[in-house]
Amino acid sequence: MSKLPITGRAPRTSLAAVSLALLLVPLAARANSGLLLPPAGPYGAVASPFVPAVPGAAEAVAADYLLADGRHLGALLAVLPGPGYDAGAALAAFAGGTPGAARPVVLHGHPLTLVTVARPGEAPVYAVAFAVSHADGQVTADAAEGDVHVVAWAEAEEAATALAAAALDHLSASVPLALARDVPAVAAFTAAPNPFAGGTTLRFTLTAPAEVAVSVYDVLGRRVAALVPGRLGAGLHALPFEADALAPGAYVVRLTAGAAVATQRVTRR
Repeated sequence: MSKLPITGRAPRTSLAAVSLALLLVPLAARANSGLLLPPAGPYGAVASPFVPAVPGAAEAVAADYLLADGRHLGALLAVLPGPGYDAGAALAAFAGGTPGAARPVVLHGHPLTLVTVARPGEAPVYAVAFAVSHADGQVTADAAEGDVHVVAWAEAEEAATALAAAALDHLSASVPLALARDVPAVAAFTAAPNPFAGGTTLRFTLTAPAEVAVSVYDVLGRRVAALVPGRLGAGLHALPFEADALAPGAYVVRLTAGAAVATQRVTRR
């Protein structure tokens, strides 16, 4: 289990009568937010459901996720927006702070938003937000407006991302979840040969066109080389990497394609 900076605070009171699968409109009519809250989360955490107070929500359901020793990992919220709903205000109320810097992230090929939330007198928390839409018989998850809004928050960025990924996994196990076609994801990122002497070839597949950049880091985290191929189309790509200037040793190659990131460990002999 990963060691995360998680709190030891007591969870909110669980309401046994809450049914995560039945609180909102069935998915056949609209994305069902209940389906987005898995009974089990990452790192062995278990859901403790409750009904949150969310400004402007027509319906809302949430769950704290507790580790086996009772510590609080984080929380998930699913909201069916009503009149006057404001996503920023909902995030502030749920995470107990003021949303700040935001950046895009991609999980399982879906675009999401990672937000840092400042809390008075406490360490900041991290929230991952996305929306789920149902149209023309297809369910999609992306960072834009949608039928149901979902927020995962935790004190550790890793835990917030893992909770959001668990929600996506839980939903996709229940209904076909389409990938956003215009959002890049990186698949099958390899380096061959590896280990290598003079150079190697980086191969990867893009699911959509994207601006691509490659950075190479040594074991101390220093960037020692870079490739900037620019905008590449969807499909398989091969980038030759000449390593004559590098000393023998281990390196990490980091490839970015839009908001998507992939890494590969390589060794120069």
